[in-house]
Amino acid sequence: MTTLEEDVTYLTAKEAIAQFKAKMLSPVELLKAQIDRIEACEPVLNALTLTLPFPG
Repeated sequence: MTTLEEDVTYLTAKEAIAQFKAKMLSPVELLKAQIDRIEACEPVLNALTLTLPFPG
């Protein structure tokens, strides 16, 4: 399990852009991590009406 400091879903926009520029993280990797987090939390939160799978 990752710590809060390692979890890219908690990055600010400024931190994410810095990691994109440094080639440490890609926008696709960030989006996939965010989708994974949504899928993990959604059954408990029940906040979304529809989620679509990431293509590919």
